[in-house]
Amino acid sequence: MNKKFGRIVIHVGWDKTGSKSIQKYFDETREVLRSKGILYAPRMHHAFLGSYFMESPQHYIWNAERGMNDLREIKLHDEDQFAELASWIDEIEGGKVLVFSYEGFISIAETQAFVRLKSFCEDLADQVQVLIYVRSPLSYACSAISQRTKCGRQSWDPEDLPIPGYKQRLSIISSVFDKKYIVTGK
Repeated sequence: MNKKFGRIVIHVGWDKTGSKSIQKYFDETREVLRSKGILYAPRMHHAFLGSYFMESPQHYIWNAERGMNDLREIKLHDEDQFAELASWIDEIEGGKVLVFSYEGFISIAETQAFVRLKSFCEDLADQVQVLIYVRSPLSYACSAISQRTKCGRQSWDPEDLPIPGYKQRLSIISSVFDKKYIVTGK
């Protein structure tokens, strides 16, 4: 693959920060954005990227939520998805910006997975930027408890407290990506 993008933006929106709204906007305005040189990878190709680059993808939230825990099955699925993404990238005209967005990227606990994701992106673009949204811990906890209740789950589980591990996750990301290319917001 040649460097066909000026920049790749990896949107690592923590859950409960409006990531789905951002993704919906990108989906609905895909053609308008494309005319401005901003490309939004096909939706199926975002979440799997974390899994594809992990050593232990059976622990990745995207696989866990889909009930996938067989390593061989996960690897085969990820390879198929990667081939589709590579084909899309080969076929698409280059652009100024390529965007990947998935709130589950933040659940990647393997530093080397981010190293591999960064390397993949650097092969495609001159610059790789990470965009991270967080929410104040109290606001996050209230929203998470409300969501759990709406879904019929226990609202306050002592084994699964709604406390975001910002420091741990952000330290993994900042150990891989140049800090000047990490953009945070709340």
